[in-house]
Amino acid sequence: MSSYKKPVYISKRNQKILDMWNSGEHTYESIGDEFFITRERIRQILAKEKKKGFEILSTNDAAKNRIKHKVREVIKTINPEDFAKKYHDGASVEEMTDYYDISSRTFYQIIEELTEKNVISHRIKVLNEIKYDIENISEIQKYREKIILAMRAKNETYQEISDELQISKPRLSQTIKSMKDRGIDVPNSRNSGMFLGRDETLLRVNNIDKCLDNGMNMRQTSIILGLTEQTVKKLIYRYLIKK
Repeated sequence: MSSYKKPVYISKRNQKILDMWNSGEHTYESIGDEFFITRERIRQILAKEKKKGFEILSTNDAAKNRIKHKVREVIKTINPEDFAKKYHDGASVEEMTDYYDISSRTFYQIIEELTEKNVISHRIKVLNEIKYDIENISEIQKYREKIILAMRAKNETYQEISDELQISKPRLSQTIKSMKDRGIDVPNSRNSGMFLGRDETLLRVNNIDKCLDNGMNMRQTSIILGLTEQTVKKLIYRYLIKK
């Protein structure tokens, strides 16, 4: 018995309709406009060809492809490296959407597309934000730190420094702790912070590193590792930024 199968026939018009639909760049309506027929007729034609065995994108998949196509068209009008730099430097969603005149939905789709192309890095953005938060201090804070370093170098007491700066001793202690977290060596001050062994510190930093590579934010990372967000930020700053 012959195994010959009659080839499935499709007209040139229907093949073009099928190709336009499967490209993910068209809707029923836009294809219908091309051939001067209704969107319902396009749907019927695609359903008919699907029954013949031709591969037809589902409406959901076609919609996703249209979104991706739209995003790629938008990306052609912008400089991806410039977009990535603004994003990495901590520009807000509102600032980015206003600057590029796009919707927030399109913004997140561009982020997804450029992340897949390795133009945008979640890791770089998080590291930049933490570095900015820790190092971006006010002028009065800079003045206080200058006085603290000078007076501690002379081994003057916390009380004397508090009186000079007109701040409480607890506030002074917090300031010095913040300085140490940023890697500033404060003279005549006890070591403070996380008393962890090398192996425990290495384990925590490695786990944080993995979380960053998996696109997790500070809250997600802190929950998974059982650490406070502040501890996670300190470890990142000390070992992934200042290393």
